[in-house]
Amino acid sequence: MGRLLSVFLAVFMVMTVHSCKKDNQAAKDLDGVWTLTSWSYAGKDSISAGELTAYLGAFSFSGCKSASTDCTGSQIGFLGGVVNESFKWYFRNKAKYWTIGEGSLDSIPGVDVLAGEWDVISQSEFKFVVSSSSCINCLLWGKSVLEFSKQ
Repeated sequence: MGRLLSVFLAVFMVMTVHSCKKDNQAAKDLDGVWTLTSWSYAGKDSISAGELTAYLGAFSFSGCKSASTDCTGSQIGFLGGVVNESFKWYFRNKAKYWTIGEGSLDSIPGVDVLAGEWDVISQSEFKFVVSSSSCINCLLWGKSVLEFSKQ
């Protein structure tokens, strides 16, 4: 029984470390300034990149070394370039899920429009694609897919 418990604990530790490494790498890869280039919802309609940039501005994600804590970022120049907003974000479950929210401007719609947990579809050095998992505001339009491009 003791040996079985030891094996179980060893496997659990390896899985935990591997999961944290993936989350941490994904957080590190998101470091920089990104533009939301596409927002499609309900699988049929989409908002053009020009409209998105004018309304939402760019997203700056801090170089976050540990995805187990809230990483910080800011939405630069949204609402026609007149407002900046800070927010928190993080990855979890081997970077399968990305959460964003806790925007600093509660009275003005900003990053909180995207607040919630997102399924990570793909992530590379210059492209990041997520779909709504529990984005509260996205429920109004149906399933949403966001595509970010690194500037």
